[in-house]
Amino acid sequence: MIFLDVTLEAHDGSSDQLTALLRETMQASCAEPGCLIYRFSADLDDQSRFHLIELWETEADFLAHSSGKPLARFRAELPACGKVVSLVRRQGDLVPYAYQRAVPE
Repeated sequence: MIFLDVTLEAHDGSSDQLTALLRETMQASCAEPGCLIYRFSADLDDQSRFHLIELWETEADFLAHSSGKPLARFRAELPACGKVVSLVRRQGDLVPYAYQRAVPE
């Protein structure tokens, strides 16, 4: 699996324009083969910041997304309304996690 955690920042006065671009990119990317999660969210403390979490089933799926139309459009339009401020990539298997809540005595 391929996991990405991206933080973006809108230029002054461009939050609405960036939000529209993020919505379009998210909708198109979610429809791509192998996309398990592709979700933008607004930062609760900074209205100009947005976060993206991506999870791709395989490296081949991620590479196809990376060279596909939705991301190409995003890359072309982003400089007019915002920028990437951080990007973290991870690769590997996810291990199932069973949460065991402690029961009060």
